[in-house]
Amino acid sequence: MTPTNKNIMKAVLAITGGFLVHLTLGTVYTYGNMTPYITSYIRKYSSPSNLSYSQSLWVYALEVSGQGLAMFVGGIVETKIGSRWAALLGGWFMSAGVLLSYFTVKSSFGVFLTTYGIMFGIGVGLAYAPPLNCAMKWMPGRKGLANGIVVAGFGGGAFIFDQIQTEFLNPGNLPANTTFHEHPKEKYFDQEEVLSNLPDCFLLLGLLYAFMQLVGSLLLYTTPDSRDGEYIPFLPNNDPAAETCSDSEDNHISKDLLERNEESQSYTPKEMLLSTKFYFLWFTFFFNGVVVMYISTLYKAYGETFITSDKFLATVGALAAICNAGGRIIWGMFMDRFSYRMAMLVISISTAVLQLTYILTPEGGETMYLIWVCLMFLMFSGNYALFPTAIAKAYGPKYVSINYGLVFTSQVAATPIGAFLATQIKDSLGWFGFFGVTGAISVLSAVLASFTKI
Repeated sequence: MTPTNKNIMKAVLAITGGFLVHLTLGTVYTYGNMTPYITSYIRKYSSPSNLSYSQSLWVYALEVSGQGLAMFVGGIVETKIGSRWAALLGGWFMSAGVLLSYFTVKSSFGVFLTTYGIMFGIGVGLAYAPPLNCAMKWMPGRKGLANGIVVAGFGGGAFIFDQIQTEFLNPGNLPANTTFHEHPKEKYFDQEEVLSNLPDCFLLLGLLYAFMQLVGSLLLYTTPDSRDGEYIPFLPNNDPAAETCSDSEDNHISKDLLERNEESQSYTPKEMLLSTKFYFLWFTFFFNGVVVMYISTLYKAYGETFITSDKFLATVGALAAICNAGGRIIWGMFMDRFSYRMAMLVISISTAVLQLTYILTPEGGETMYLIWVCLMFLMFSGNYALFPTAIAKAYGPKYVSINYGLVFTSQVAATPIGAFLATQIKDSLGWFGFFGVTGAISVLSAVLASFTKI
């Protein structure tokens, strides 16, 4: 049956709403841009006074760990209150963490970890999967593309907010101007006209996030149905049925048809945990998560070792965010056309090559650095289009939010382990050894992907 113009408009609005919510959630990637300001501020005005960039990775580690722990819960919450309110609940919890960071950054790094790390991450986890689930139900025959469009917002958040942060914090484009004997190759800001803006920046960001999350969540419309109970998809449906994506009173799909088709093609979380394929996916995501953390949080700190323009580095982050956003759509379409295994092999092998040659970027100057950072963001963006799509294809649509949440628990382990290793490896081996280790980790991901047929 042909979808009506009204249903097409609702589909477009629902997918746009998901994109908008993810645009705010994806500001987790702005931590790489914020790291020099936050670390420098805490060193000068808060405690501890000897905080290093490697130690500050714990903020990102807790963000992603909180996301991993809460994503499973978010899937359960979605089944109770619908995608719309689950997304808003999680989004506003995240925004509350950002707003409270106005106070905690002045107190200590430990307290700051609670708001900008744990609260931020839990909010992202609660709000992450519901918009994806909603989008896939509007486009059941193009799950990869649907996921790619929504998570493009997650990847693109840094494109907008890196610029807002840098312009607000450092409008004069002052360079990081201080080094310390315990970390002689790291540069920090010491200028009061830069660092004094940081607390107010959290207020600005928190209010912007909350408003965007409200608008985006309200656009998460339910999937349509026809009067005789057949589901009308926005794009051709390869799946026999799909659920609605919001409140239960809006659900008019034939209950018998829905249950019959979902039972035949969907695995419960318990059944998924009993399959070997789940563990290949989990460990691939684990290794990739470690590498993603290093790329997204340390690109600016590394760039500052040979580049003096703060605004250029912010521009690099913004362009990398475009690659992160666009890459999710590209990789989603690539998987629809080929397979998860083929896409993940290309991503992992390419990332390994880029990491192993990253140390050469000072020789090529700003241009080579820009290209390498953008390519790395383009590669790792594929993870967030491929894994939810792979889960939906391998285990069915009924429990996709919960099942993807279980796969995402890999990040709960990956980020703290990665943060611990970063301190040990970087301090003992320097940047060269650090990039060598990350390249080897990407090779392990490629090996696992080669055995995963999806």
